[in-house]
Amino acid sequence: MILFLVADNCSTNQAVATRMGVALVGCASHRFNLAVCRYLEDLKSQIDQVQTLCIQLRYTNNAAKLAQFTKYKPLKANATRWSSTYHMLARYVKIRHAIKMVAAVEDLLPRPRTHRQIVQLVTKLEALDSVCVRLQSEEGNLADVRFLFDAVIAKFPATAHHLSQSAQIVHSPAFESAVVKLLSDRSLISDEEEAVAQFAGPTDSAQETPKKVDFATETLRHAKRPRLATVT
Repeated sequence: MILFLVADNCSTNQAVATRMGVALVGCASHRFNLAVCRYLEDLKSQIDQVQTLCIQLRYTNNAAKLAQFTKYKPLKANATRWSSTYHMLARYVKIRHAIKMVAAVEDLLPRPRTHRQIVQLVTKLEALDSVCVRLQSEEGNLADVRFLFDAVIAKFPATAHHLSQSAQIVHSPAFESAVVKLLSDRSLISDEEEAVAQFAGPTDSAQETPKKVDFATETLRHAKRPRLATVT
């Protein structure tokens, strides 16, 4: 029996989950990639300028000239993954001093004002790349993802379109929210309780005799209760 699906957030997978009547937990990395790509749309002119420059630097004569001043080669962005854009821009910043020595691309070199914008963008993308790497870790869970997404939204509001808890791309918001709260020891609202009701363990109707606990165990048990109650 299938109780929920884990897959990319594409319309096909959402349609399958809807038809099956189960929750779909979308791939966090896929969702994050869409969010960052949308964020980078407003910076397309600066990115395209560096992309054009790097393509020219990869031509044989220009590459040979550049190699006289640095061992690092220019990189080219891949349209399907934003991380390649980050690596391209970071490499450009790293070898800019050497690029200046290639006269053939002098007119393509970003002006100081644009260069400063690119440097700032690289710093931001470095932070986003760390989130991307963490999302691919096998140790994470939905609560970790939610915490990271909320932190990214606070720093980069434009990403809320894909990363917010109620984003349109989320197929089963009540289910995901319920899991996050359960992992964080927080109480659920009615919609969330309904979304995860089928996962509740069986209740034993027979009255069990309470087990006797020692003083130390009872002390620690009472100490933990107020701590959990303070979690919001």
